[in-house]
Amino acid sequence: MIVRTVVSPFLGTNCYVVSADDGSTVVVDPGAGVVGDLLALVHDHALAPVALLATHGHVDHTWSAGALASAWGVPLVLHEDDAYRLGDPFGTLGPLGSQLAPLAGTLGDPYREPGDVRTFREDGGVPLTEAVGLRSLHSPGHTEGSTVYLLGDADGPEDARDGAAFTGDVLFAGTVGRTDLPGGDAEAMRVSLARLAGLAPRTQVLPGHGETSTIGTERRSNPYLRG
Repeated sequence: MIVRTVVSPFLGTNCYVVSADDGSTVVVDPGAGVVGDLLALVHDHALAPVALLATHGHVDHTWSAGALASAWGVPLVLHEDDAYRLGDPFGTLGPLGSQLAPLAGTLGDPYREPGDVRTFREDGGVPLTEAVGLRSLHSPGHTEGSTVYLLGDADGPEDARDGAAFTGDVLFAGTVGRTDLPGGDAEAMRVSLARLAGLAPRTQVLPGHGETSTIGTERRSNPYLRG
């Protein structure tokens, strides 16, 4: 499995392109200002997108989903509890949305609500991702529908070596996501972080913003995961 990263110029969202050996590809968190880069990357590497995934419904993680879904003929997939955000991307952010809207408007590509949206609820399976082996782990706290996507042996034994977790805005290197925005819940976040702390230590943490880490590193150094 190959994971490539494109960083959005809008709030530095990490957009991950996850590809199997046969070229089947899932794009995780298509943020703002990345359409051209992603179209070129897929073309240059002869990839075959099958779906777009959102770790949650905040607009900095879904901005380009409408344009890319139309260009590739694929759906956007996310947890059903965050699907309502797609119809009102800034309003569902509360006061923060009114601050971000003017900034997002300078990026060129306008926001387009995806026409084909697939939702899921249960952990484990997630629609259309069998080709790349991604699995869902509902991890509310930052938003109601926040989801971590697991790859490889992330949820395997302690000595598992080949796992990754796309953590969105739940877990970052050294810190965690906000819980004070609409839909946030500090107690739900605590429970979600405890579940993530139980993943295999060598699991790569691929967050929605910032640098990568591992679960083992976060257990040792992240004050929100220690203990």
